[in-house]
Amino acid sequence: MGMVISTVLLLAGCARDDHQTFARFHDDGRAKPVLSLVPVIDHSEAFVPWSLSEELTFLVAYRLMQKNDIYLVDEETVRNVVRKLTDNEHPFRADLSWMKQAFAGHEFVSFIELVEHDQVIHPSKKDEIAGSLPTNDLYMTIRLRVVDLRDEEPKVILQEMMHRSHHIPKQFVDIDYRTVSWGKDPYTISPLGLAHGELAKEIASRLEDYLLIAKSN
Repeated sequence: MGMVISTVLLLAGCARDDHQTFARFHDDGRAKPVLSLVPVIDHSEAFVPWSLSEELTFLVAYRLMQKNDIYLVDEETVRNVVRKLTDNEHPFRADLSWMKQAFAGHEFVSFIELVEHDQVIHPSKKDEIAGSLPTNDLYMTIRLRVVDLRDEEPKVILQEMMHRSHHIPKQFVDIDYRTVSWGKDPYTISPLGLAHGELAKEIASRLEDYLLIAKSN
């Protein structure tokens, strides 16, 4: 029995390896861009009862995997690289020299920083008179950088600031996100869930566009 189990596990491992190999290529045989998606750096100081970094990283990765045009380096492999980085190895500084060694063997690496995540109240006299809740707007700013590591010197192929705002109707302003939290079904249709989903979709789209162009050159 032990030998049978070992054989099954070995075959399963081989099957996974074959899947990983095929996942690196399009159906026509072209190699996909290989991306190290570094977990989102959250400098927004926003308060929610979960990690915005984990949520946005998951959503971006999910979008990329849905399209299946980019091959993502294993998440734990990327996290192990990030854990070893020093304060001098800052992803948004001008010096890129350290990236070649830190992400050795990787084709592209992306850095996403959540700079702003602020919910701003917009009171009106009409609301005050009626005693109702005011409307809110959610303002989010993302700093995005993608580096090409294929040549001898790392090269930035995408760098931009993304500013996005989402209107929150007054009937949804007082949602308790300790109850309607990320990972629960109602969250996906909540104002935050919809806003984060749309933001992740835009980030993934930008990554795809630039990586596919770079890979084709």
